[in-house]
Amino acid sequence: MKDQVVLTLEMPAAEAARLLLRHYLSQIRQAAEAIGSQDDQTSVQGVHDFRVAMRRTQAVLGSFCTWLDESWYKRYDKGCNDWLRSMSKLRDLDVLSARLAAQPADQARLDSKWLEKLDRRRGELRSQCQEAISSKAFLKWMAEHTTALSSDQSARQMHLPMCGKKGTLQLHTLSDCLPGLVYQAAASLTVYRQALPPLSKLPPEISENPELLSGWDDHSNELMHKLRLSAKQSRYMLENLTYIQGIPQQPALLKDFKMLQVCLGDWHDALKACEWGWKIAKKHPDHQPLLAWLSKTQAEKLAARACFDKNWPRFEMKQIHQKAVQLLDSVYEQLNA
Repeated sequence: MKDQVVLTLEMPAAEAARLLLRHYLSQIRQAAEAIGSQDDQTSVQGVHDFRVAMRRTQAVLGSFCTWLDESWYKRYDKGCNDWLRSMSKLRDLDVLSARLAAQPADQARLDSKWLEKLDRRRGELRSQCQEAISSKAFLKWMAEHTTALSSDQSARQMHLPMCGKKGTLQLHTLSDCLPGLVYQAAASLTVYRQALPPLSKLPPEISENPELLSGWDDHSNELMHKLRLSAKQSRYMLENLTYIQGIPQQPALLKDFKMLQVCLGDWHDALKACEWGWKIAKKHPDHQPLLAWLSKTQAEKLAARACFDKNWPRFEMKQIHQKAVQLLDSVYEQLNA
């Protein structure tokens, strides 16, 4: 809950990072316990919550890294990546399974053997994940960071020294860092503006050539995936700022990031469903019910991409920077009141 973390603009930036990391470490612990549940739905939710808490942890590390000891935050981030990697495939299959279960008419079109194979694979991956979060390595990782983040005194290793090598002061408060945190979130998305034009604005030599369009689609999918991760991390970083006293709980910039993440999430889920269907279709190219389901799922993927294209212009650099300025002005007006 948000009332468990209270940040102020006057506190050291490293102390703000410590409080956020400790909060998310608690969420990681709760999610790990849920993953080990014998109840399928509890375990599925646990995998989702575990990944979210890990991503939120990485959002703290990534946004505050300038004001943290480099070797410390890199070790922490590497650990997060290691544990996240073990959950990624399972989460994609959990979402696919739920997608099929929510569409009984579509599910009935597919061979039961394919669905049984999907469930078996989910079971195998879930067992592997449960073994991972009960391993000595994971328990040791949790114990080390629980101790390291327990108090400001014990977290000294994550702080920068008071003075840098050239005598520069490094006593940054959250107020000093706030503009950098906000604009860092904005820049992580605006950097994709030129690389990802809407499909409707592709040059004719690409849009009218099936072979080139297919190649562009592969390239676009990779960029969309990276943008999805950036949007998610940036949204989490902005949500971290709402723990600061005086910052609006739903700033306009955060609402835009959430909206974009929904579009990209729908696109990603449909893409993963298509990839699963295409693998089966290679072995069963004449299975008409499967092809019909693939056509429907492909249409859903295109609809999600169209939703993204419609909202993407809202992320023009000028508009995003104006909202960043509005957010910062509202905070500093309250600070100086």
